Amino acid sequence: MRALPGLLVLLLLAHSAMGAVRAWEDAVALPTYPEGPADLKPVLDAMTANDYEANYPYANRTNLGQQRVMSEWRRLVIENEYLVCTFLPDLGGHLYTCVDKLSGQLMFHASGSIKKGLIGLRGAWVSLGIELNFPIGHSRVTVSPVDFAWRQEPDRAVVWVGARDRVTGMEWRVEFVLREGVAMLEQNVTLSNRTAVRHPYYWWSNAAVKLEPGTRLVLPTNLVTIHGANRMDSWPVGTWGIDKDIDQTLVNNRKGALSVFAQRTREPFFAAYQGSSRTATAHVADPAAVPGKKLWSWGPNDAEIRRALSDDNSEYIEIQAGVFPSQEDLEFLGPFEERRFTEYWLPARELDGVTRANTWGVLYFGRRPAQGKSELAAELNVTRELTGARARILKDSSVVWDQTADLAPARTLSHSIPDPASGAYRFELLDAKGTLLLAHTEGVYDADPVSSATLGPLPKPDCAHPASAQAFVDCNQNNERNFHDNWATLNYPKGLARFPHSATIEKAAGRLAVGQQRYAEAAPMLEAAAAALPGDAEVAYYLGVAQAALGREEAAQATWHRIAADPGFGMAARVETAASLARGGKLEEAL
Repeated sequence: MRALPGLLVLLLLAHSAMGAVRAWEDAVALPTYPEGPADLKPVLDAMTANDYEANYPYANRTNLGQQRVMSEWRRLVIENEYLVCTFLPDLGGHLYTCVDKLSGQLMFHASGSIKKGLIGLRGAWVSLGIELNFPIGHSRVTVSPVDFAWRQEPDRAVVWVGARDRVTGMEWRVEFVLREGVAMLEQNVTLSNRTAVRHPYYWWSNAAVKLEPGTRLVLPTNLVTIHGANRMDSWPVGTWGIDKDIDQTLVNNRKGALSVFAQRTREPFFAAYQGSSRTATAHVADPAAVPGKKLWSWGPNDAEIRRALSDDNSEYIEIQAGVFPSQEDLEFLGPFEERRFTEYWLPARELDGVTRANTWGVLYFGRRPAQGKSELAAELNVTRELTGARARILKDSSVVWDQTADLAPARTLSHSIPDPASGAYRFELLDAKGTLLLAHTEGVYDADPVSSATLGPLPKPDCAHPASAQAFVDCNQNNERNFHDNWATLNYPKGLARFPHSATIEKAAGRLAVGQQRYAEAAPMLEAAAAALPGDAEVAYYLGVAQAALGREEAAQATWHRIAADPGFGMAARVETAASLARGGKLEEAL
């Protein structure tokens, strides 16, 4: 805890002995570099090639401060027997600190001062704990005040942070929970589109972890893609770039920066392990809901940028979790659509590494030198008390070690097998009823082998010469997914010139025109598409939106009525129908 500001340490320790589960709001004084006035010149779509840089009605913030002062920041705190975590609602809702009370170590990098750099979507950005990113990276409110609340309940302490993105109208909300008796931070995420049109988005939780000499990255995959390079490579030893043939799990071995995404793995966890303190921070989530696993670190040539973000030149890496496999992948959140999922952050201590993690615990199960030979070590941190739990190690189908014990987060279960035989051993943790809680077989992860992929540049579609109308739309959809709406708008007429009267292109062009409120242009394209595609509920829905915006309310209601039972667009059609009826004064019918 030496890196924490002294006042923060005192405040945390003062509360640590009071009650098993607590939540409160207070203030913390931190060295701060206040910004100068924001740039009030609006940045509109037509002023930039990349629509995600069009931040109106937000002001850009590039006037960074150089004068250090002490400033008070609102702080939210939740605590249980094992963790005490703090949040800064006036800095984008960042999780600031999370102390593992059993080890005294910080789970995340906590800068000792609020010192910003020009990295965010609007300019100003700060390196703190966990950054919450929606609908795009380093979001528009990453260092702005966000909505917040907190509550203390009998068996849990809760903090909520969230905001509405004023460019798209979409909202995010995160509920952070510490439950009584559980050594794990729960993060429940809700992403909402409360508008009548779709919008592109992604979600990434960017967790900064202090970089130490023994920091090791744990990524249960054999394949990665390289951010910005459009390449597939092997992991942990790569075949490309200045760090090829290097074990990239050891950050300090690298010669360059690291930015990779795990691919073709179905494992629920990844982690950062600190060899000097034998502690770790692990992330766990259902891989069907949160498949994205990214590892990131500064390169040796980035020292100047790093110094600009702190007073002590502190170094850190990031483990980032997202709802898509990479940050080049964005999708659309449909009209009135909502998406919910849960992420977990686990501390670990007194371990020689991290081999596997889930919501029941963090396991190291590996071979290490011992008195000139080797031994197989099993070391386990559980996240809650388990009475009468059973831990065992198997070789093939034979049990070679079996122990029943009362386990708890404060006690690390440890056992070693001297001079183990060749071949894979298996560790299992079972509860008192015999239910399997956690298991690992040496060297086995649910991930595709390197041989399943072709390493090197990833194939790209031929968007210059699309072979069909659908291929053209697929290429232009990629523009829309990446906030290049202006490019997409200019391309659709070219597509119709190449594939005249294509209902597929008319549908896509009309849908985009509705999103841009060009209703008079949208309606005839969608009418033509609806005639060619009478069963397409999405065409009908957006046609109704255009008709209503043009004052053709009865036509819109009739259009929406046809798709009211559709599982994809029926709900949105009913919402819009109710609004249309209300506009016409038919309040009972609308209700």
